[in-house]
Amino acid sequence: PLPVIVKPPVAKRVFNFYHQLSWKSSTYKFAETDADSTFYGDLAVDDRGLRHYLEVRRLQNDFSLQTFKLRESKGQIVPADRLEVGLLHALYLIDQEPLSRTIRNDLFLTGKLQLSPSDRMELQAYGHLGIGADAGDYRLSGNLLINLNKLGQLQLEVVNQLYSPSLLAQQYFLSNQQIWKNDFGRTFETSFSGTYAVPVLKASATLRYHLADGYIYYDENARPAQSGTFSVWQLVFRKDFSLGPLHNENWVGLQRTATEAFAGPELYSHHSLFLEGKIFKKVMLARFGLRGRFISSYNAPAWSPAIGQFLVQQARSLPFTPLVDVFASFKVKTFRFFLRIDNVLSRPLNTHFFQTLDYPLPYGYNNGGVRFGINWRLVD
Repeated sequence: PLPVIVKPPVAKRVFNFYHQLSWKSSTYKFAETDADSTFYGDLAVDDRGLRHYLEVRRLQNDFSLQTFKLRESKGQIVPADRLEVGLLHALYLIDQEPLSRTIRNDLFLTGKLQLSPSDRMELQAYGHLGIGADAGDYRLSGNLLINLNKLGQLQLEVVNQLYSPSLLAQQYFLSNQQIWKNDFGRTFETSFSGTYAVPVLKASATLRYHLADGYIYYDENARPAQSGTFSVWQLVFRKDFSLGPLHNENWVGLQRTATEAFAGPELYSHHSLFLEGKIFKKVMLARFGLRGRFISSYNAPAWSPAIGQFLVQQARSLPFTPLVDVFASFKVKTFRFFLRIDNVLSRPLNTHFFQTLDYPLPYGYNNGGVRFGINWRLVD
């Protein structure tokens, strides 16, 4: 007999109760038996070596009430609207050496909204409000997608949030010595973004504006600091080309800011040139090519392994940096494999290329490396 296909009711509203329980354990360790004071500066507080240990365990419960209605679009059933209100509770067990265990309870009211009245428009919104340990923290975000058919797509995004500083910014211990204890205020951020894309031309342009007040960064002395008000403008272009099995993907970003709290190049571009096709009796999808990243000269950040943070500095700038990699990837159904050789220009040009400030070994970057990975999903 033929299978019976049950078509879900389109006009009927559906209500669901949702609960998710999750457990996450994160451990942060740092140890250095021979700390070089020329590299670590005044963080080299103990001649016997340096040690930092932090373990954070989180038990999270997410409760929500959901309701949605379906509609028919081009012969398919898609959501017409979706509303979700909920409560999120997170219990934190924090073990930071040398302090005793700290127990923290976070509680947030959450909400999600999705509207898709037609194929021409889709609206998504999200919000949360802290009423627990971080009472007053909030986040509001919205995403509007307008389909202009042959003229392309217009996407508008906005984010407004206020959030408390991290534990690391507030206090830090190294070799059982307290390096800092701060009482920073909250960070206020607002972001606007607009993207116009033409899928037929494989091209898009994005304009972003970010406004921040009380942004926390780490200075050249590896100490947290809080900024005043500053803004960042970004303009991004993307254009892809293809000719048979030959593909070329291009991404170019421009940005401008005037603050010491944020370090970024004015020009950053990403380009890929590769051959793609099916091999071995058209069973395996293979891709072979080059990937290039080009970064204009700027005051690149330094890196501190002791605190695990990038440091903003104004003393030195890196020149124009070309980073070129060779890669190959393969896919057969749910099996994937990739191989990449990084920074292949270093040896022929006999030049080191860095993305952060260069240091001599053992802390510095070498001539590149080889990366590979395997991903295999087993599906029944």
